Amino acid sequence: MIESPLIQELLEQRGKQVGNQVRIQDILRVLTLRFGDLPAGFAEAVGVIPDDSALAELLDFAVVSPDLESFSHRLYAGRCSTRWTGP
Repeated sequence: MIESPLIQELLEQRGKQVGNQVRIQDILRVLTLRFGDLPAGFAEAVGVIPDDSALAELLDFAVVSPDLESFSHRLYAGRCSTRWTGP
């Protein structure tokens, strides 16, 4: 089998995309289980976050957030420690 750097890079990017999609689904599942139905557009707002570190931080906060409003403030303020600035 030929080891191509381009193919390796594409596989790594695909793995990251899949990982981010799973993390987004996890965030939405935790929030739904804790707080019930989510407001319209909420899934899309979470889904546009491209940074895996920001998603990890949001998943942690979804678990400990006192309420959906607090989570929303963090989500829309983009207050994750990464450079993501929110939708």
